[in-house]
Amino acid sequence: TVFASEIILNKFLSPVLFSRQMKEEMKKDTNKVYWCQKNDNPRFKGISKNQSYYINKQGELVICFDQFEVAPGYMGNPTFTIKNDLLDDYFK
Repeated sequence: TVFASEIILNKFLSPVLFSRQMKEEMKKDTNKVYWCQKNDNPRFKGISKNQSYYINKQGELVICFDQFEVAPGYMGNPTFTIKNDLLDDYFK
């Protein structure tokens, strides 16, 4: 069985989308740092084939990253919630 969330992870959620979201979150909160800039090392390269995720109570897709995967260790295990309105066009 293939779930819609797996299709989204594999085909829609690009490094560009996540990098944009990471940059927006850093603008809102200067305590947040993500490895999404050109000169960052290591740099976020995209969603892995075995990426962890879940659907929250609002029915939104939440992508989970391991500590140090996309941010410094003090950020813990970052998660990104993909709002349903961002995915509406994908399902039309």
